Amino acid sequence: MVPIVWRLNRSLALHNISKMCPSLSTALTNSYTQPSSLFVKNQTLYSKEGTTQGDPLAMAMYGIAILPLVKAIEKSGVTQKWYADDGSVSGDLNSIKDLFDELQDIGPAFGYFVNPPKCQLIVKDCHKTKAETVFTGTNVEIVSGTRVLGSHIGDEKTLPIRKTFPQNAYACLTKGVQRKMTFHSRTTPNMAQAFQNIEETVQNDLLPSIIGFIPKKEERELFSLPLRQGGLNIILPDDRNGDYEWSIAVSNPLKKPETAENVQQQVIASINSEKKILIYHKKATVQNALDEELMYATQLASEKGSSNWLNAVPLKKYNFDLTKREFRDGISLRYARPLTNTPSLCPCGKNFSTTHALHCPKGGYTQIKHNEIRDTFANIMKEVCFDVEVE
Repeated sequence: MVPIVWRLNRSLALHNISKMCPSLSTALTNSYTQPSSLFVKNQTLYSKEGTTQGDPLAMAMYGIAILPLVKAIEKSGVTQKWYADDGSVSGDLNSIKDLFDELQDIGPAFGYFVNPPKCQLIVKDCHKTKAETVFTGTNVEIVSGTRVLGSHIGDEKTLPIRKTFPQNAYACLTKGVQRKMTFHSRTTPNMAQAFQNIEETVQNDLLPSIIGFIPKKEERELFSLPLRQGGLNIILPDDRNGDYEWSIAVSNPLKKPETAENVQQQVIASINSEKKILIYHKKATVQNALDEELMYATQLASEKGSSNWLNAVPLKKYNFDLTKREFRDGISLRYARPLTNTPSLCPCGKNFSTTHALHCPKGGYTQIKHNEIRDTFANIMKEVCFDVEVE
């Protein structure tokens, strides 16, 4: 698709924005009434259409200006999602084809030009033959899965990351997907119920692929606790029940700008206190359901600094990335679970166990600990000193 920002009729867009969003109209009128000057070598080019790259208001102007086109192609049975000039629709194949044809017909009048070879139709394998028939001659690429705005949609066969790189999958879940879910739960009521289907996938598929075992009910409750409380911060849908009400409470003071800051600070402090109480009671309930060994392991995992390795982004250049075996072994040690695929005998001749492996001098772990401290100190010294060598 050709980006609409370069074909957008600026005068028409400003007129529509003055009607649809008067609060933003004044700022955009001041910025775009006169042509923008673009300096190329010794020449000055005057930009009379579209928006200026880098303008913080460009996306807002663009989003409002495209609304007439979005409304013009609205159809029953089809759901539209737009981000800048990237449009996505979902529905039955015939309805999508009708919308696609109409977008090609009326799009140019709005400054929007469809580039079919760059469009993708995501369908299940069982519907691929029908999709090829419906979209014959359009040059639209038909796929079973692809990335859309940084996220994947479609066939899970293209997503082996959760099995081959569990640390990366864990980081994506806790630092990416869950934050998007938090946004939805804060802005949309009753989202906890909508997240139940996602929770089934997390518990039955994603979580076992990441940690290497199927968690029991009490273990799943434990994993939903924050890292500092001994959990894995993989949140349950029920933990989001209060998000929408808390968001409303934080936003209400903005109605009175003169007192908003002080009132908001008080509301946020009250919400944080309420969250701490909820987590405290939940942790107590979870611990009552754990056996003695796992409870002790959870207490150790709650100590300061014991969860830093889980909170770190797996950056390879800093050696923060762990192999599949290393990450899953770390999870097993954290929750007092036996390590898998270990030998029955140690090279020293004694029976192999986790405790023995940590102390056996023949296994090399004692030297590894010494070398890691030495290498870390040497790397820090190299930042400030010359000719640092490691013996």
